[in-house]
Amino acid sequence: MRSRRFAVFAVAVGLVAAACGSSEPTTTIDSEAAGQVEDQAAPTVTPAPDPTSAPTPEPTPTAEPTPTPEPVPELTLDLPGLPALGAGAVYEAWLIADGTPVSAGTFDLVGGSTVQLPVVEESTASAVVITIETDDDPAPAATHVLAGSLVEGRATLTIADAAAIGADFEDASGQYILGTPTDGSGAPENERSGVWWTFIPRAQSLFLPELPDGWVYEGWQVIDGVPVSTGTFTTLFGAPDDAAPYSGPEAGPPFPGEDFLQNAPDGLTFPRDLRGTEVVISIEPVPDTDVAPFPLVPLRGFVADDASDHVHYSVDNVAADLPEGTATLG
Repeated sequence: MRSRRFAVFAVAVGLVAAACGSSEPTTTIDSEAAGQVEDQAAPTVTPAPDPTSAPTPEPTPTAEPTPTPEPVPELTLDLPGLPALGAGAVYEAWLIADGTPVSAGTFDLVGGSTVQLPVVEESTASAVVITIETDDDPAPAATHVLAGSLVEGRATLTIADAAAIGADFEDASGQYILGTPTDGSGAPENERSGVWWTFIPRAQSLFLPELPDGWVYEGWQVIDGVPVSTGTFTTLFGAPDDAAPYSGPEAGPPFPGEDFLQNAPDGLTFPRDLRGTEVVISIEPVPDTDVAPFPLVPLRGFVADDASDHVHYSVDNVAADLPEGTATLG
């Protein structure tokens, strides 16, 4: 009777517990389902970076090297004997490549005798020529002053080179007399006021090489330091020079010379006794933009203080002083 009551009591207690929601119910869980729940409940956690370790640097792109520019070839000219030119004229340098002149540029010599010119193409250049230019013609002028062949990038420039004037003037010579053939029956004391290139009796006394196109000879009398032109010429005997601005009323003889009787330049007085003055023959460019003598002077002499009229006097050959230059290419 007692055991039956106990069983009934136990059942009742279970029912009450179920009704009251016990905090520790007995539950049976499938092992595979339990594993799935465990996987979902444990997400993967990324560890924090170690503050003591250095960060890995990003790779730096390799920069392309800056190419070194090729040096620009230059033509260096040293021309100590050439003057600065008058207004309207410039020098121009030419490289002769395969027989063709290629301009290396124009220049003046106001600031000195050395010039550097950039050149575009020099690999086939065989010679250098210096000209005087007075216009915009792209071809070289006829006035070739200096020239020379390039040997290992260097040239000696002379007027004797065939591409320049083409003569060395070593054998040039001249003799003059004092006299005034254009004054008619002028005063005898004026007979030493003229200079003429002749022998007596009349014969050629001036011996100079024939000049190429672009050049003429010019006579000068340097009076009290002032160079006074006696005229330009290319014919040495048999024809007068091209001017007679100071001569008298009579026609001049057929050879170069001048009487200094009238129309004196400022600062001078004519008639003028020429004793103590200087007589000069120069080589001048055509056209000539400067009234001063060009410094290509093969003949020069001084009229002695005791010189007499109608007597032959020789001048000195000064061709050794004619200007030269150098050219360096590279």
